[in-house]
Amino acid sequence: MDEEYDVIVLGTGLKECILSGLLSVDGLKVLHMDRNDYYGGESTSLNLIQLWKRFRGNDKPPAHLGSSRDYNVDMIPKFMMANGTLVRVLIHTDVTKYLYFKAVDGSFVYNKGKIHKVPATDMEALKSPLMGIFEKRRARKFFIYVQDYDEKDPKTHDGMDLTRVTTRELIAKYGLDDNTVDFIGHALALQRDDRYLNEPALDTVKRMKLYAESLARFQGGSPYIYPLYGLGELPQAFARLSAVYGGTYMLNKPECKVEFNEEGKVVGVTSEGETAKCKKVVCDPSYLQNKVRKVGKVARAIAIMSHPIPNTNDSHSVQVILPQKQLGRQSDMYLFCCSYSHNVAPKGKFIAFVSTDAETDNPESELKPGIDLLGPVDEIFFDIYDRYEPVNEPTLDNCFISTSYDATTHFESTVVDVLNMYTLITGKVLDLSVDLSAATANLLFKAKTLTGTGTGTGGGVGVGHLQFLCSSPHHLPWLPRLLAFQHHRNHDAITGSTSTRPPPRMPLRRPFSSSSTESPELSSSSSSSSSSFSIKDAADMLDIRVGRILKAWRHEEADSLYVEEVDVGEAEPRIICSGLVNYIPLHHLQDIKVVVLANLKPRNMRGVKSSGMLMAASDASHDNVELLLPPQDSIPGERIWFGSQLNQENQTLPSPATPNQIQKKKVWELVQPHLKTNDSCIVILGDHVMQTSAGAVLCRSLKNANVS
Repeated sequence: MDEEYDVIVLGTGLKECILSGLLSVDGLKVLHMDRNDYYGGESTSLNLIQLWKRFRGNDKPPAHLGSSRDYNVDMIPKFMMANGTLVRVLIHTDVTKYLYFKAVDGSFVYNKGKIHKVPATDMEALKSPLMGIFEKRRARKFFIYVQDYDEKDPKTHDGMDLTRVTTRELIAKYGLDDNTVDFIGHALALQRDDRYLNEPALDTVKRMKLYAESLARFQGGSPYIYPLYGLGELPQAFARLSAVYGGTYMLNKPECKVEFNEEGKVVGVTSEGETAKCKKVVCDPSYLQNKVRKVGKVARAIAIMSHPIPNTNDSHSVQVILPQKQLGRQSDMYLFCCSYSHNVAPKGKFIAFVSTDAETDNPESELKPGIDLLGPVDEIFFDIYDRYEPVNEPTLDNCFISTSYDATTHFESTVVDVLNMYTLITGKVLDLSVDLSAATANLLFKAKTLTGTGTGTGGGVGVGHLQFLCSSPHHLPWLPRLLAFQHHRNHDAITGSTSTRPPPRMPLRRPFSSSSTESPELSSSSSSSSSSFSIKDAADMLDIRVGRILKAWRHEEADSLYVEEVDVGEAEPRIICSGLVNYIPLHHLQDIKVVVLANLKPRNMRGVKSSGMLMAASDASHDNVELLLPPQDSIPGERIWFGSQLNQENQTLPSPATPNQIQKKKVWELVQPHLKTNDSCIVILGDHVMQTSAGAVLCRSLKNANVS
């Protein structure tokens, strides 16, 4: 370890891992150390046994809660704004290739003792009881002002300098009542307390625009997205980025004592008797406690439940904001809920968090207003932790210390801290001018396709919305169009009349071309067989199934082969060999859904009988290979077909051919040349999409690739 580095990063929390990745990409020599034997630090995700050890002091959780490995419980739960800064960082660094995301079902606000949906569509806004008819008219004028506001165009400022005008003064101009102000400030601008009312209005306007743009990004029920398997995936993804660019990682390093010279400048870090020299240190507050001060506490409760939060439309992932004024508090309270739909709990289980800036030392009583909204819980844990911020001068000691995580349920304040630290460390501002209209669409499209469709059922938003999303990247949803109807039509809409309904929304699963619902055959240009036996007919003879890798290991006799034990819906799992060693790390093959060609004749591969094939996409040079990915809600063993959801509903898939028939008729050899991925990484056979009951099959990032 006796080397010299540009930067040593201590702690593998999300902030530290983002900085480690960014600095490595900049070409700096980075050493990343952690006293723990796992990634994530305070922002890690725990399985059930780890959760039990941390809060109950033993490693024996009750059996009725399910398997420990099915839990990924975040210690710092936060959603990501779909148009927010963290998404820009993910796209800027291309870390999205390591992660899969899914839209969050809903965003709600607590008002006058009830939970209300924060409207996500025109009709929801018109029917919402959060405002009366005349109040909605006044609010509409304010929303139009926010929509049109451009900081660089004085014509949109209406004579006001929002760097000087307070939020209270701006809102007063539109005559909005206190309940509306509460809703705007806390549910849309996501302010943490009411201090914003006496601060410059520019921040609130920017926050509202971010909320609206994030909501428009995927046309779902909320402005948020969330990674599958929890937030513990984020630090690891940025750690991989750092490693790709030459960063060195050392976990389970005790002490990690920061060393200083006579002038008080950092010169290195010592652990286990060895010192690594460095010019700068980046760390969380726990590593340099004499250079931070306590600024508050966060109280939180973690609940395991067997149901969604009541009165949230059965949403499987949701945020509920309880504004301070509604509770008589000095700051807001937050409810966060996620479930098996994001792979953070076993089937049928939900993980709920209640958090707030602590005002007492009794989290049980302080969090009671939020806990009462959860309904019955299977288990609940209470915790309170201190928040710290740095008090040192980094230009004097070259120590760059992050601020502790706050109680909010979104990441914007977290990333602001990261970007400020990056600028202090490097002397430059990170350029995040990415093409969100394309890149974020692809990011969300992956998530939506992987996880099926529908809201309130853990399904996210369907793939049919992709075209609408991409063609309207700057379209704002209901905010600027609120009450665009005339008064009498407005009244009809609120009372439920159908005369003023907007055009119907696009279907959740929309055929990708008309031909896919008109004919089971490919066009003649894409078929190399006779009209009586098309490529589509041949494909229907293949037994392609959803599989789930139970475990994978290196073949003992073949360096280029993995051996996988795969559940394909049969009494016993199949053993399959795959030549993926040079393309996919072994740990990426553990407990994942895959696509299996199941009616090939078994082959003996260096002493192991392989009964099937994992299907994958590859580029023309075969330098890059990616497994095909069925939607997360698909079921191991279910048959995969080519067509649309409508095809499957209106016709019965023929029985697959036997392995002997597949070999004799060379069915696979006939079909395989026609299997490709399209521009959206979806697997297609001519005009036909590879489908499961939960949606289309795709690969992670290879476009217009071959499939075999």
